[in-house]
Amino acid sequence: MNVTECIQQDYKEWQRGDVIAISAGTGKGKSHFIKNTLYDYAKSKEKRILFFLHRTNTIEQFEAEITAEGKDDELN
Repeated sequence: MNVTECIQQDYKEWQRGDVIAISAGTGKGKSHFIKNTLYDYAKSKEKRILFFLHRTNTIEQFEAEITAEGKDDELN
């Protein structure tokens, strides 16, 4: 089961101030969920996503991917 399948529609109930930690192994769809499902939902609600990555190379890779996909409109 990947992250999107596990979370299903639960993200629509998340509220400001909620701390959501997604812990899953490599290749389980964490980035895919954030870059696609959560991004589209947050954009439709004029909200932003704050997430923390613990390695510089992971941050750089993630930034490159969202820029390549044209989803860097709110990248800070």
